[in-house]
Amino acid sequence: MRILLGAIHAPVSGARSIYWALRDMGHEVLTAGPFQNVMDWAGPKPLYCYEWKPDFDTARGQPQLPWKPDLMIQTDPVLGKIDGVPNVLYAIDNHVGDYGGGAGFDRIFVGHSWGHLSDLPNAEWLPAGYDPRYHIKSLAEYRPIDVLMIG
Repeated sequence: MRILLGAIHAPVSGARSIYWALRDMGHEVLTAGPFQNVMDWAGPKPLYCYEWKPDFDTARGQPQLPWKPDLMIQTDPVLGKIDGVPNVLYAIDNHVGDYGGGAGFDRIFVGHSWGHLSDLPNAEWLPAGYDPRYHIKSLAEYRPIDVLMIG
């Protein structure tokens, strides 16, 4: 399946795990959205070691894709709708953000069973998954990203 993943490409982003999982399942995935190299909570210093650049930086306009996607998944409402393509929002942090009210999405999945968007008729609770390659129990073990956020 050809999937367009829309997200703010921040150093620490749940969309990165979604990208890895979709790619590992054999899907052809392109990413689009604005690039962000600084996290407010980390101070003004760029986090180069965790950089995740999009295939298409939307700061330069809407992406000109090499193919029409079969599905759009967005973790932030950063892309416009493409005619005939299902557009899904995975609102991981719906306990703190309203994601533009969820307008323009065919289906919405929320990371928290309560909070913004959870009462919409096209919304369903979908808690984050666990992948032992990236969610490691021991701090002594190597992992590609060493930041954990609970909330």
